[in-house]
Amino acid sequence: MQSGRFYKWLPAVLFIAVVMVILFGSNPSAMATMIQGRLSNFHLWNRSAETVNDVDIIISNASCSDILYHYGPYTRSCVPVGSNIRVTFSGFSCAPGAYKHFGLHWKSGVNPKVRQIYWTKDGVQTGGYIDFTGLEWTGNINCPVFIVIRRADSSMTSPWVTIGSAQWAVRYPPVPLDSLIPNSPAVTALPWQSAGSLNGTLMNSFDSVYYQTPPIHENGAGVTVQYTTLNSSMDTVGIYFEQALVSEVQVPSLTVWGMAILIILLIAATALIIRKRRRAQLLA
Repeated sequence: MQSGRFYKWLPAVLFIAVVMVILFGSNPSAMATMIQGRLSNFHLWNRSAETVNDVDIIISNASCSDILYHYGPYTRSCVPVGSNIRVTFSGFSCAPGAYKHFGLHWKSGVNPKVRQIYWTKDGVQTGGYIDFTGLEWTGNINCPVFIVIRRADSSMTSPWVTIGSAQWAVRYPPVPLDSLIPNSPAVTALPWQSAGSLNGTLMNSFDSVYYQTPPIHENGAGVTVQYTTLNSSMDTVGIYFEQALVSEVQVPSLTVWGMAILIILLIAATALIIRKRRRAQLLA
C-alpha cells in the first residue's frame, strides 16, 4: 500500500528534483575561456579607373545580427545572399589610387569568413574583386592563440598575394575599434612582436598561412595582428588590423548538491520504469 503511494507521487518528486538541480545544483562561478569577440579593421585601395562610393563585402559563417557596430561615418547595410551575407558600406567617395578604412565589430564567438570584396559606384560593380585576406581565430586564455590568414575566394585580380610585414601584440585593456588604424597612438604604443611565420604566398582561393602565439595569460586582453598584403606586381593591396578578445566567461557547473540531486533523480526514474514493466507483465 505504501509502495503504491510512493509511485503515485513519483512524478511530482521527479519534477521537484529537476527544479532543484536547476536552482540549487549549479555553480555559476565556474569559468570557461574562449575567444570572446573580434574587431576587424582594414585599409582598401581603389585600384579601379573610376571614383567609387560603395564597397560590398560577401561574408559566410555569420549573420547580419552578428555585427555589433562599424568603424567610420559610413552608412552600413546588410542583407542575406543565399547562405552568405552582403555588408555594404556607402556614403563616401574614393578616387582612383586613394584608399578608405573600414571596420566591423562582431559578437562574441563569431568567426566570419570573407568570401569577396569589390568596389561599386551607385550599386554597380567597378573593376575586379579586391585581393582580400581575412583572419580566423581559435584559442583560450593560458593557451596559445591560433591565427590563420586565408585568401578570399574566386575571381581574384592577381595571380597571387603575399603577406608582407606581420606583427602581433597583446594589450589589456583592448584597443577600441576606432583606434585600430595605421599610425594611431594606440596602435603605435602596442608591444609589437614579429609574426614571421605569417609571411607567405597565397596562390589560390582559400590558401592560408598561420601563426601560433605563445600562451596568453592576460584575462580580457586583446590579441592584435597587423599585416600588409602585396599583389603579384608587389603593389600594396591592403593593410589589416584585427583584434580578438581572450577572456574568461561564467558557465554553470554542477555542485556536490547538484550531483546528489541528480543521482536521486536517476534512481527515482529507474524505479518508475521498473514498476511500469512489472505492471505490464502482470497484465499480460
